Amino acid sequence: MTRAALPNRQWPSKAICLLATIVTVAFASQARAETSNPTFDEANRLASEGRYADAAAAYETLARKHGWSAPLLYDLGNAYAQGGNVGRSVLSYERAHVLAPRDPDIAANLAYVRATAGLPIPVRPWYEALARLFTPTTWTLFAVLTLWLAGAGLVATRRWRSRRLIYVAAAAALVGVMSVAATVVLDRDLNHAVVVERKSAPVRVSPFDTAASETTVSEGQDVSIIGRHGDFLRVRDGQGRTGWVQSTAVQPVVSRQS
Repeated sequence: MTRAALPNRQWPSKAICLLATIVTVAFASQARAETSNPTFDEANRLASEGRYADAAAAYETLARKHGWSAPLLYDLGNAYAQGGNVGRSVLSYERAHVLAPRDPDIAANLAYVRATAGLPIPVRPWYEALARLFTPTTWTLFAVLTLWLAGAGLVATRRWRSRRLIYVAAAAALVGVMSVAATVVLDRDLNHAVVVERKSAPVRVSPFDTAASETTVSEGQDVSIIGRHGDFLRVRDGQGRTGWVQSTAVQPVVSRQS
């Protein structure tokens, strides 16, 4: 009788141990989840403590969870810059500049990082500089509104024969055409990329690891993507030189897939 009853007397203790194990695992999983999902304040605290790599990882996690924004990209660029990661800092500032093209702090930090690293300042034609005053979304909105206004003005002039309406319609049409042109210019930014390979990346004459390398591109340098073959990208630097680099060595500022 005693031996037969023994398993029944041990059952509560085993159940308690199992329940305690489940609770412990649940709390540990929750703690890991909270640790892997930092808040913006926690990321800023890591940066203020000089833990720049951890801060950058925290900002990246926040971006994957909530999406990119100009302030988040700006702080990410600061963390990378203070941690000595020139390529990633330039990339983050460039991405922030796309979302907030007239922000003076973003422009100043981007220029400072480039100057400190001895990187060439990209020289852009006047029309590209003008197009970069606003985001592609803003230019598209301008184009839709002004072209609609121009069409409505032309319809109104046929009814009221007003010279003033003709001038308004012509001005709206001009702004609309300029807005469309600006969106076309900014579409080229989809080819704009930054070298993120630490130190430098070899530029090869063909898209193969065994191909000869005639030159290199430096970390943080601006390039344009003009082709793709397997794991290689064909790029053009600011001096017009072209060649093939590993796709992991450069990152586009704006991804076509996004």
